[in-house]
Amino acid sequence: MLRVEEFMEERGFILSTLTSLGIFFIVIGIILALLPTILRLGLRVEKLHPLLFVGGKIDGIYIG
Repeated sequence: MLRVEEFMEERGFILSTLTSLGIFFIVIGIILALLPTILRLGLRVEKLHPLLFVGGKIDGIYIG
């Protein structure tokens, strides 16, 4: 049988996992809700600098 401490530890892990997933989905929802507004402001892919789309490792730092 599980002792009370073990049950609380297991329950805490489940709650922290669900909390993390909830925060993740809230952030994704906010980004998706604001996406049409950002697109209306005129941010277009064609206007972004080409180096943003190129990935490479320079001096140990990954860019792109």
